Amino acid sequence: MKNKYGFESFLKLSEEMRNGYTDSLNKPENGWEKDFKTKFKTVPSLFSEIYNVCGGTDPEKEAQELFDFVPGYRLMTPTEILETYEEIQELYNSDNEYESVIAFLQDFSGNFMAVAKSGKKEQIVSLVPEEGVVVMHDNVEAFWETIVKFYTEKVYFLDEDGYLSSDFDLEGEIGAEINKGIDFWNK
Repeated sequence: MKNKYGFESFLKLSEEMRNGYTDSLNKPENGWEKDFKTKFKTVPSLFSEIYNVCGGTDPEKEAQELFDFVPGYRLMTPTEILETYEEIQELYNSDNEYESVIAFLQDFSGNFMAVAKSGKKEQIVSLVPEEGVVVMHDNVEAFWETIVKFYTEKVYFLDEDGYLSSDFDLEGEIGAEINKGIDFWNK
């Protein structure tokens, strides 16, 4: 049975809202999975789902209206993930609370969203210098469900300049409903 949430659903909804988004993504990078397994030992399931289909968003992309994966955050390329890994560990996982913290989304201010891995558990977390590691989603399924609902419930929309934006109040409501017990959504 196919999950009604996930990267395919995300791509379909993104494309419906922003024609050309799917084509704007880089092609998958050759050897990315081998490189990740060398660096991380195991590849987070989220990465297999995404990076077998695309290679992220080029940081030099000219079509800025197609830049964001979620409002304000660009999907990093596998090469960028590998290049930032050590710095992310040093800044956000120096106490080794997690086996690894691997960033995959980045904003223009140097903040990230990442997969924080402990055993088989993969949480999606926010990485902001002033806040540290903040859990957003307790698992990958909740991450996808949240994003898909943000599209279907009109949380995400295009602003007057054609950029992906969100209704912050509705985002908090729906995020809290899906991600029960996660403080991030109760701000």
